[in-house]
Amino acid sequence: MTRRASGSFFRRRQLCAILAGAAMAVATEPAGAAPGQRETQGSPFFLCIVQSVQDGDTLRCTGDIRVRLAAIDAPDVPRTCRRNRSCGAAASVRARERLRLMTNAQVLRCDEEAHTGNRVTAWCWRSDGIQLNCAMARSGLAVFAARYDDTHRLCTAFAL
Repeated sequence: MTRRASGSFFRRRQLCAILAGAAMAVATEPAGAAPGQRETQGSPFFLCIVQSVQDGDTLRCTGDIRVRLAAIDAPDVPRTCRRNRSCGAAASVRARERLRLMTNAQVLRCDEEAHTGNRVTAWCWRSDGIQLNCAMARSGLAVFAARYDDTHRLCTAFAL
């Protein structure tokens, strides 16, 4: 397995943001903010045009960007199941299908939490303000992983 240069990842992410911006106008100003004042959480954001859903907590965006939803854990699908993991076929398929339904024809706004290897861990919101991380945890198809939410962002609103 070859490791891609991090510069190409950021170029793909920039291209994704440009394409998504052309596809849909997204306001990034929080309620009550002065015009042109962008909310900053200390982490870069990017727009994601969802290409596919791997399981209940991982999706792939245009530009081959793989996104893992932060602070939640959904069952792995059996064909990608790692050792010592919960991998029930029915639960993993339900989780993957729920995330597919929630991201179908959506452009997401994602705040990057971390970037490791070929995957970004992020908090993602749909254009209607629904945080995917929260929606999956509340559905019962993923569990909240408190140890990965040190910034207490699960189920927080973001004005789009």
